[in-house]
Amino acid sequence: MNSKILIITGSEDQGVSCLAKLLKTQDIYFGKKEFFPPGDGNLEGFWGHMSFLSINTKLLETFHGSWDNPPILPENWEKNETLKMIEKHAEKLIEQFIDKPLWGWNDSRTSLFLPFWRNIIVKTIPNAEIFSIICIRRPWDAAAYFENHHNFDTDKSIKLWIRYTYDSLIYTKKTRKLFIEYESLTQKPQDEIERIHHLLKEL
Repeated sequence: MNSKILIITGSEDQGVSCLAKLLKTQDIYFGKKEFFPPGDGNLEGFWGHMSFLSINTKLLETFHGSWDNPPILPENWEKNETLKMIEKHAEKLIEQFIDKPLWGWNDSRTSLFLPFWRNIIVKTIPNAEIFSIICIRRPWDAAAYFENHHNFDTDKSIKLWIRYTYDSLIYTKKTRKLFIEYESLTQKPQDEIERIHHLLKEL
């Protein structure tokens, strides 16, 4: 069976959770009930798989960073020998989805580590077709979100928006992808769902 995999990226303010919630109603498998609990700024929950969050957090810690202070990664970081144990955990996680024809996950931190996850998928499900959905939002709106929900100043907020957006773009240069604008997602969600379904037919 050839799996089709949707990887949703973008910083946490850009509709990543909202999109995952919508796609979960469209026969796209997002795992069992291991989702991020509701929290400040998202009372309905974040609709992200806790195990992906856990592994991404371990990756951040390995390179001495955090989600709000992402590390500068060295060249060929995804081949670093110190990642071997994390790779084993990631392989076991991906194996849980191996019999699913259409599945995906969302975690904004994935934006920073897409090469790692791509390598894991290729190793675990060699014939999988990977498709990226990049959620984007106007930078000043993103900055307002970070200021309101995390008390970050404008400079830090904009830098976070740049880093997550840039990494999502640079790591998907050779991947089929779709851009979803936050404003369109919240105002015309069905239109965005139809765009995704249209592109999935081309996979």
